[in-house]
Amino acid sequence: MLAMDSEKTRIDLGFPVILKAWAERCRTSGGATTVLGLTPCTSQQAASERVQEVSEARTLEDRGQAMPFGGIVDVRVAVIRAQKGSALEAEELLAIADSARGYDRLRDDLRVQELSVPRLWRRAQAIAEFADLHGNLHRAFEPDGRLADSASPQLGALRRKIVRLQQALEAKAKSLLEDSRIVAELQDTYWTQRDDRYVLPVKASSRSKVAGIVHGSSGSGQTVFVEPHALVELNNELKLAEYEEREEELRILAALSAQVGARADQLRVAADVIIGLDVIAGAATLSNHLRAIAPEFVDQGRLHLRRARHPLMILADKHCVANDIIVDKGRLLIISGPNAGGKTVALKTVGLAILMSRYGLHIAAGDESCIPWFEEVLSAIGDSQSLESELSTFSAHLVLLREFLARAAEHSLVLIDEICSATEPEQGGALAQAVMEELASRGVTALVTTHYERLKVLATESEQFANASVGFDLERMAPTFRLHLGVPGASAAIDVARRMSLPESVNLRAEALTGGGRTSMDELLRRVADERERLMDERQALEEERAATARAYEETRRVQSEAQAAAQRQHEKDYQGALSELRSVRAELESAKQAIKRRTKIAADELRTASKKVDKMAARVKSNAPQTPEVPGVVPGAADLEVGMEVMVASMKAKAIVIEAPKKDRVQVQMGLLKSVFDLADLRLIGGAKKRAVDKKSSDRPRPSYQVSMVDEPDGAIFRSADSTLDLRGERADEAIAAVER
Repeated sequence: MLAMDSEKTRIDLGFPVILKAWAERCRTSGGATTVLGLTPCTSQQAASERVQEVSEARTLEDRGQAMPFGGIVDVRVAVIRAQKGSALEAEELLAIADSARGYDRLRDDLRVQELSVPRLWRRAQAIAEFADLHGNLHRAFEPDGRLADSASPQLGALRRKIVRLQQALEAKAKSLLEDSRIVAELQDTYWTQRDDRYVLPVKASSRSKVAGIVHGSSGSGQTVFVEPHALVELNNELKLAEYEEREEELRILAALSAQVGARADQLRVAADVIIGLDVIAGAATLSNHLRAIAPEFVDQGRLHLRRARHPLMILADKHCVANDIIVDKGRLLIISGPNAGGKTVALKTVGLAILMSRYGLHIAAGDESCIPWFEEVLSAIGDSQSLESELSTFSAHLVLLREFLARAAEHSLVLIDEICSATEPEQGGALAQAVMEELASRGVTALVTTHYERLKVLATESEQFANASVGFDLERMAPTFRLHLGVPGASAAIDVARRMSLPESVNLRAEALTGGGRTSMDELLRRVADERERLMDERQALEEERAATARAYEETRRVQSEAQAAAQRQHEKDYQGALSELRSVRAELESAKQAIKRRTKIAADELRTASKKVDKMAARVKSNAPQTPEVPGVVPGAADLEVGMEVMVASMKAKAIVIEAPKKDRVQVQMGLLKSVFDLADLRLIGGAKKRAVDKKSSDRPRPSYQVSMVDEPDGAIFRSADSTLDLRGERADEAIAAVER
């Protein structure tokens, strides 16, 4: 069925602006042209598929990995010409080469990301590989676009021949300029070219004295350009070589064009796929600009737009109020309220959301928004006056309503702005109610704006109608654009007129004519609207206060976290300083011990005092060591461990294998290639741990022996042997220090 929303509805809603913004975000001319000619998707399934493709393209953009379209241009016309046997120009062949390389790059890029963008990859799979084609084409040309000498053996040879002939001609012309018989007849001592042939400037009066062919004269007529007979043969050879060069270049271009023609079908398919992907990429960029979401289609139920925004206002960088708009499918939403309060904006926001979803675009709304699938959108927005058909505004409006009544059904969304307003109010209101009741009887979903009081009470009489209203800030004389569901709105025409500086006498007279200022309903609705605005302002203030409190809480947490981190860093710094000092003292102690071995007289208590000093410092450093996270698990007893059992070493935070039975609350374990001895308290049993085979050869392997050596020292020679050597590999730091002290 042909949708009726093709032109009028799109213009009413401003959808061409959306299409233009979409096209501007495409990377190729083919993509932009395609977007401007798009029509709505023919089914919900097709629209859903495009919506999901746009989501995948947005995923790539969010990662900073948007589809690469660099170097790709629309080459379809040139490809078709090549397929028909035409020889393409160098610029066309290079454009095809760049595009073919772009096709490969884009296909390969999507192949790598196949798992996250399966739908885009499914499209890209139709692109053939063109590495051989664009490789041949690029190798045939220089970077400046000129055919390379290597494009064929003949071309290179011809170009070298041309260079030799040019050099010979220049040398011959130079020798003629030095010939005493000719120099006197020349206007000047230089040679030049005319008609691509080398000539000399001869005085017009000496024309007969220089034998050769005349190739024109100067503007003054005092100089004629003569090709001396001595240059004719060389010039002929040069012209022939240049002709052969051009023929070879044409032959090469024809051969390269034939390669393109042989791949024409694949190139056209690739170009079409690229255009389709570009359309999707443009939609993704537009959706990101609009901060849009992927619409969820529902077969039944309600049209529910959460925090919906008018996309044209976003594109125009205008402030846009987000609104929740809810319409049960098959019901009519009656929107009332003052002029310029945002009724038409709400109408267009809904219409554009539906149209954009039908084109497979994301919609300017919040998460969890859902929309039914409408096969057509019918709109009557703005002045429908037709001078060509001699129709007044009201008559043209009725023509549209007649078409709606003849066409609208459950699959239709109808948007009517100021229904039946341009006529006598009593009859206009009655006619509007009759039209709306007829639409409701057909299960049509519709949004209607009005000022008629009788339409506002329909929602109290039938469940097929619902009220909504928009607000207008009379103090600021500005629309709030807030849509309030469930309540009608007051028109407040006299208040608006007063704020628009209409003469006060006119305003007072209007109030008198309405029976003392306002109708009872208008007054009630105004009070309701005022109270609603007050409550909304309070709610907004509370939300802002809550947000400020949350920000303050987060700031406090941040400051506290930074302070804790700074304290931890200082603790680490102090601890490292203490360790450094401890190492220095231990070095002094070691030096003292060495001195003891070399000196015969030293007080024993001096050594003990130094040792105690070191022990106290070590205890103090150990007590101030930074806390490490507790490793979970049970501390084993000696009876709990068996050779081959897997345990966790808490201090190392690593798993190990028991390789020897425990001895005096210490046990030897192996971590990878490293063997070490740990206290039982430093081990943790691992739940479900299994025993592993132990390499007995490795565990029984003797420790390496050390050669006795003599080292020259200032005070004499020290002999090193196994008795005076410690192997500290695999030992913990404290154990190693204690062993050294012993």
